[in-house]
Amino acid sequence: MPWHDPEDKSRYYIPLGKAGRELIGWMTKPFQTFTNKLSPTAHIALEQFTGTAGPEWGMPWRGQDLEWFDEVTERAKAVGEHFVPFSFHTNNALFAFPRRKGMTNWKATKAYKQIYDALANQAMGGARGTASKYSHPYMLVLGKDRLFADIKAASEANELNNERNQRAALSKARTQYYRLFWQAVKDQNVKLSNRYADALFALQTTPKGFIESAKRREITKERAIRGADIYREALQRGQKIQSPQ
Repeated sequence: MPWHDPEDKSRYYIPLGKAGRELIGWMTKPFQTFTNKLSPTAHIALEQFTGTAGPEWGMPWRGQDLEWFDEVTERAKAVGEHFVPFSFHTNNALFAFPRRKGMTNWKATKAYKQIYDALANQAMGGARGTASKYSHPYMLVLGKDRLFADIKAASEANELNNERNQRAALSKARTQYYRLFWQAVKDQNVKLSNRYADALFALQTTPKGFIESAKRREITKERAIRGADIYREALQRGQKIQSPQ
């Protein structure tokens, strides 16, 4: 390097890949990996020269056919943003600490959905049910009552409609397993059909909801009857577990 002092005995390193995914990135997404490794100064220069902040992120002036003054303004803003303190980026009222938003409808629905998925996986048994007992989702099952209460408290603190979010999550989970159930019935896979039926029972589905799911999917009469028999057996199994003799 021309600027390197030949008398300087210090070593300098340019890390081209700290993890396996970065090494793979050089082969699969070389430009994106290259831009990620640039110094701030080089990154600004690349943005100004190419009009992109990466392969999928065009700068505001790129392809807009702006007047020269407007383009210069946008370019200046892009450069200036690199020097804005991090705490200012989040519109922090105190301009002192980075902040993040509390509970949102999306977060609450996602949290509820994770719990319902964990309940369904455990009910399915088999390899998936066994694996769930040794994973984080199983802890969701064990602590579901506390988690439900925590999500509700956080939702109410942020003035969200907790019941609506919980219903939305349950609806998503049921829709997911209804789809898998009917596909298994179509494939005449009795083993999977029974497991998905057990998952539907764990999600507190009702015979009325089951019939509506068949109507929405326009299931043939023959398949609907076969599915109803499997679903009825799942209800009986679930009721026996809940009320042992």
